[in-house]
Amino acid sequence: MTSLFYFTMNPPRKSENLNRWLTEHGQSMFFPLNGIVKQATESIGVNINATAGVAYDDDGRLMTLPSLQKYFGLETNRLNYAPTPGIEDLRYEWMREIHEKNPSLGTAPTTLPIVTNGLTHGINITGQLFLAPGDEVILADKFWDNYNIMLEMGLKAKLKAFPTFDGEGYNIKDVERMAMEGPVGKKFFVFNVPNNPTGYSLTKKEQERIVEILVRSAEMGNDIVVLCDDAYFGLYYENDIAPESIFARLANAHDNILAVKIDGATKEKFAWGLRIGFITIGGKSLTPDDIEILENKICGIIRTNASNCSRVAQEAVLGAMSDPHHADEISQATNILKERYLVSKQILNENKEKFSKCFNPLPSNSGYFLALELNKGIDGEIVRQTLLRDHNIGIIAVDNWLRVAFSAVNKSKIPHLFQTIYKVCEEQL
Repeated sequence: MTSLFYFTMNPPRKSENLNRWLTEHGQSMFFPLNGIVKQATESIGVNINATAGVAYDDDGRLMTLPSLQKYFGLETNRLNYAPTPGIEDLRYEWMREIHEKNPSLGTAPTTLPIVTNGLTHGINITGQLFLAPGDEVILADKFWDNYNIMLEMGLKAKLKAFPTFDGEGYNIKDVERMAMEGPVGKKFFVFNVPNNPTGYSLTKKEQERIVEILVRSAEMGNDIVVLCDDAYFGLYYENDIAPESIFARLANAHDNILAVKIDGATKEKFAWGLRIGFITIGGKSLTPDDIEILENKICGIIRTNASNCSRVAQEAVLGAMSDPHHADEISQATNILKERYLVSKQILNENKEKFSKCFNPLPSNSGYFLALELNKGIDGEIVRQTLLRDHNIGIIAVDNWLRVAFSAVNKSKIPHLFQTIYKVCEEQL
């Protein structure tokens, strides 16, 4: 039986340039340009509009409940659905800010940012477009556990991790080895900067080296996709950190490199629960048609798994970005986190010799976290449970290391936090 809406569908447009990166699923995905959403959009402003699945009162206003409306203080219409790719003004404003913070991006061909339901959604969309079952994901071994759930368990890709650090810096040697080894084909990299869980950002020299390595790999004939997880972008506390996203350097680096920037209001705007993220794709070889096709495919995936993202949340983010005090507020909040970082580093440095009996901090210079690598014989889960049970302190334990979110701790309590962690670890020796 033919679906009622079958004939409103349009077949996916093809691009040989894009197909070398896209999975079979990514190639087949499309947004129905002649479907319900398009037809409803074309009917906006007509005298009688019986298209979209919303309700209006007899005066033509969106039908909302006063008991709900009072919590938002927004115009009634802002409780309506948002367009699938997001509110256009917000998308342009986010793009303007990306260029402002990443001047190296210049005139690189990119999509307009598309709104996602947080960064998790954006990463999942990227995986659906570019990762087939069995494809390898090259990334540092200190990574956010959701990568495993989304990319490996959900999409059946294989995480191929290298040690995050080489001494006190990022492990460039293994990035180079993995970029160059194996048969020529598609390679998928993930760079999460600042990193969760270690709070480490690439230095200027490290970022430059990675860009050079990926360009050399592309020159060998590899088709490279780089997922730039910029969740904590801008939260930098040391002077030698690369100030721009590696996305800006890669989006116009080589015809065989496709860069995907996943970012959002979550951390950059201190707006965690609003769940407003963005996905932006750039690549030197992208044509205007390629860009339109990519945006169409992203909207198709959003349509299939979320339909659209919260208009209220988008309106709130757009309103905040338009506020004359917005930049100062971001700076003030970031400075509070920087002070907590500096106190944490001071405590770890002053007690380095003593603490080394139990743990050593991994390199950190940014973001929300510090990671402590435990010495042999100390069980991280026992440490976590003891801190929780006996000291009313919560941290994260993973294998033989601990993640400490100094971002969430009052500066005055940070010395007690690390001293107590040491005390509990010492009890296991």
